[in-house]
Amino acid sequence: MNIFNRFFMTLLSLALLLIGVIGLLLSVRMIHPRDVSPNGYFLRQWTFLTDLNAADTRTAMLLFIGFCVIGFLLLMMELRVSNQQRATKRP
Repeated sequence: MNIFNRFFMTLLSLALLLIGVIGLLLSVRMIHPRDVSPNGYFLRQWTFLTDLNAADTRTAMLLFIGFCVIGFLLLMMELRVSNQQRATKRP
């Protein structure tokens, strides 16, 4: 069960990091929604981010920066091996 939990949290942190980076790039208009939509699957959702006014864009940028930070912190916590786990793995 421990391996499943670590794997799930690693995938969750990578997803948060990826959504944060894509959303940040879309909100500052560095990439277009077509570039990140596989066969137009999320095209409507990504287009919404590029059509925001200036005040809402700042709010969206803060939200996506928060996603990036939380995703990065979760990833670092999952990849870090604690001393207690090292001690129990010795033969």
